[in-house]
Amino acid sequence: MRTIKLFIVLTVAFGTLTFSSCVKSKKEDTNVSYYVTADIDGKATSFNTNATATVTSVEGHPFTIITGTAKDGTNLSITLSGTAIVGKTYSDAAVKDEDKPLILFTPPGNDADSFLNNDDDAANLPSVTITSISSGKITGTFKGRIEGGIALGGSDDLPKKLITNGKFSLSYSK
Repeated sequence: MRTIKLFIVLTVAFGTLTFSSCVKSKKEDTNVSYYVTADIDGKATSFNTNATATVTSVEGHPFTIITGTAKDGTNLSITLSGTAIVGKTYSDAAVKDEDKPLILFTPPGNDADSFLNNDDDAANLPSVTITSISSGKITGTFKGRIEGGIALGGSDDLPKKLITNGKFSLSYSK
């Protein structure tokens, strides 16, 4: 489990760096039909810059990556093992690791801690539900508690954030 999470974190981090290094237009994307939004600790946040959903393959294993960046530079990435399946809920409560989502929240700045799934909070386990996939578009919802200090590890006092009301509707390429 730990090896898979580390592998996925590295994959997502590489993908986030790739997307954030792209040349950005000065205007925010005004296409309202594609979006990633969530309440982060109760504050409504849009991650609509460079927002996309795609399937990529690492050593022959497919991963669905949903990602976007907020105006302040905060990145949100959701990684699902395999190609996304309509009607499926990926949850940290799942028995199989490949049925668990990986949510990575990275605030702007080189010294900022990244936040990752926290499966110690049974009431707020991270989950992602795929509601539809059609005509190159994917929609779904997500939520859960995430924990900061990935690099620190081993502490029970790590900062935490609660994601609620997460929604996405994005262009989707396989």
